Amino acid sequence: MGRIYYFCRNERDFFKWCRRYVRRAQQYIESFESDRGELSRMLGEEEYRESVKIVRQYQVLLSSLPNAQQRFLEEYLIDNREYPIFKPPYNRYTHIIYENWEQICFPQNISNFKTVDRVQLGKTIRMMRENHGLSRRQVAELLQINDKTLSAYENGDRLVKTDVLYGMSQIYKTSIDLIIEKSMPVFLFYKGR
Repeated sequence: MGRIYYFCRNERDFFKWCRRYVRRAQQYIESFESDRGELSRMLGEEEYRESVKIVRQYQVLLSSLPNAQQRFLEEYLIDNREYPIFKPPYNRYTHIIYENWEQICFPQNISNFKTVDRVQLGKTIRMMRENHGLSRRQVAELLQINDKTLSAYENGDRLVKTDVLYGMSQIYKTSIDLIIEKSMPVFLFYKGR
């Protein structure tokens, strides 16, 4: 399924978060938890954790608002009902909710891009090699690199080159994205303004 939540700190993505991401996350959690067997493996733990984070952010946002603004958020922003134009608080409520959303989803104006941790990546590629029952020398020969270089990658002394990572993805019958995702802590992709 891939990444399902990727948003920026702006009003356009605020509305996208409200109208698409919250409902999608709620549905994802429901699907995941209703079937802990094959379906949950297909959906993936990472997406489940991201969905949980979105729903928690939504719950924190709701709790930060008075009752009238909570109803407004749920009915007009999340459920996307048509807002009667003659009612005056639309812009004021939207602005207040947006400011709270910024503080909850982008604390202290920090950009939270994931970065590759070479030590974690090394642990992941070593684990994958061992799970496939291959020696370091065998994998190094398949990749046409020195086994000392592979050792440096697996120990986290060096960051794996893209072409080598691609070769590993072929050896282990997976994707580069999946190898990298297995090496990262779980949190959402964000980007600043």
